[in-house]
Amino acid sequence: MPAPVNETPLAPAPQPTPGSEQELDQATNFAKSIWPQITAAAQALGVPAVAVLAQTALETGWGAAAPGHNLFGIKAGPGQAGSLRATHEMQNGVAVAQDAAFRDYADPTASVSDYVGLIQSNYQNATGQGSVAGFAQALQAGGYATDDQYAEKIMKIAQSPLMSAVLQSVGASSSNSGAQP
Repeated sequence: MPAPVNETPLAPAPQPTPGSEQELDQATNFAKSIWPQITAAAQALGVPAVAVLAQTALETGWGAAAPGHNLFGIKAGPGQAGSLRATHEMQNGVAVAQDAAFRDYADPTASVSDYVGLIQSNYQNATGQGSVAGFAQALQAGGYATDDQYAEKIMKIAQSPLMSAVLQSVGASSSNSGAQP
């Protein structure tokens, strides 16, 4: 099994107040900026677009924190370029602080492209999942993240009123983006 790629940042990025106009603006602008790449990635992986968008929303705080254009918390492996960042990894239910190297990308498109390759290579059970729950649970079962609540967090974001508003802003509906649980 590959090493976990995602680890939750030690100090989360400042977030707008939940339900605020600022949060909606941040989420909407972020989604609009990456929606074409997200839908292409979802199609390549055979999963709902809302699942991929929910995952990157979780990883970046709706784009508020994406150092190196890394939209999916992908760690740098041996010999790969990356930036050292503070993070924490769950070990036996306890968050352990550490520094880890995370991949850097030229732009969000490069991040999404690398993500698709990573999922296809290392997390094949996540591909072809027709629901957000199936995709998120397969990622978690495959060891994508050390957080034992990772799948639940993706599903919660995908089913949130904020996600519904964001999907409307990008011209998608929950049904045509595969938002079923």
